[in-house]
Amino acid sequence: MANLEVLAPAGNIEAFNSAINNGADAIYIGGVAFGARANASNFTNDELIKMINYAHLLGVKIYVTVNTLIKDSEFDDAIKFVEFLYLHNVDAIIVQDLGLMDEVIRRFPDFDVHASTQVNVHSIQQAVFLKELGVKRIIMARETPINTIKEICAKVDIEVEVFVHGALCMSYSGNCYLSSIIGKRSGNRGRCAQPCRLLYDLDDDNKSYLLSPKDLMTIDYLEALKEAGVHSLKIEGRMRRPEYVGLAVKAYKDALNNNNNDYHEKLALMFNREFTKGFMFNETNTAFTNTNSSNHIGIRVGKTISGKNKYVNILLEKEVALGDSLRLVGSDAVTISEMYVNGEFRKEAKPGDIVRIRTHNEIDEGIEVLKTTDARLVEWINATPSKKIPINGCLKLIDNHLVLAVTDGKNHTQAASENVNTK
Repeated sequence: MANLEVLAPAGNIEAFNSAINNGADAIYIGGVAFGARANASNFTNDELIKMINYAHLLGVKIYVTVNTLIKDSEFDDAIKFVEFLYLHNVDAIIVQDLGLMDEVIRRFPDFDVHASTQVNVHSIQQAVFLKELGVKRIIMARETPINTIKEICAKVDIEVEVFVHGALCMSYSGNCYLSSIIGKRSGNRGRCAQPCRLLYDLDDDNKSYLLSPKDLMTIDYLEALKEAGVHSLKIEGRMRRPEYVGLAVKAYKDALNNNNNDYHEKLALMFNREFTKGFMFNETNTAFTNTNSSNHIGIRVGKTISGKNKYVNILLEKEVALGDSLRLVGSDAVTISEMYVNGEFRKEAKPGDIVRIRTHNEIDEGIEVLKTTDARLVEWINATPSKKIPINGCLKLIDNHLVLAVTDGKNHTQAASENVNTK
């Protein structure tokens, strides 16, 4: 399965580097305008040029998002930005606006255009239309079932990309108008206010997160995606921290390469609102949302058995270490700076231990304890060495000169010395 593309998000330079170092085949990024993640750090034109050149040296492709709906007054600037990307060898642009898409294909016929998931492609007819328009790749609507994806791959000669991990949208693939109504910020203009993550009630008594989807995880379904004919596996997360990006890339690359590393708990520790296989794999409606929480919940590591003087004793079910962050559900959130087992200071504690840690509040017994940050996991993913460019060199004596020729397989250079005295 290793020939499937793993496509990583990068909303800042740290995430970009983490994606490259952990094996991403391609990275999608945004400029300072026209991207659907306006609140990410994003990149200036000068930064984009450096990132494109660096990624290409390492054999990594760069796709740039130009995927907001474009106002008439913005159209000329959007075209200028696309021209800039074209001239600086971006591998493809991701576009939602059909008018912009048509104009880009007409002006730059050899520039690959990918139809954004917000185009909401979920049928063969739509795929055929975009193919005839000149689109190189379609990013499927996240609600599309695997059988439909398989049919499109079989019957339409166009690349297919699917989201495999990360946040989901309650609306049709991001075509949400609730944000602009409630938050006065349009998701289709890159400024989603995430109204789906708010509390709602149906009877004025019991508020819950009725519209909040769980996070997508399909690492157990990669064989099915390969058999369907999918070309690219997309990880959501241009607003996520670098460790999240790096871990997700590493997990899916290892799974594709059949490395037997179980990443389920690691991915849950890094970020989860509980996981779903998504409607792509026929998830039931009742298993699609987490009505109890709209934010990261981590994993359960134990429960409290007593507390006094802002210290709490926790019976562990899983290991913890200094630097880990814990949530004592409904009571407190702490980062472990000191920890004791049987009165002895410990850097680590294992299942079955009763650990004593300092808290901000007084804590009752019987409180569920969740680990929301694993310090060693973050350290491990951040310790991934920088990706290197392999080079070969040859030193020869030619016509009384030492000549050094160096190549990375694509670029070549050489240098010669002055005359060499061989006597």
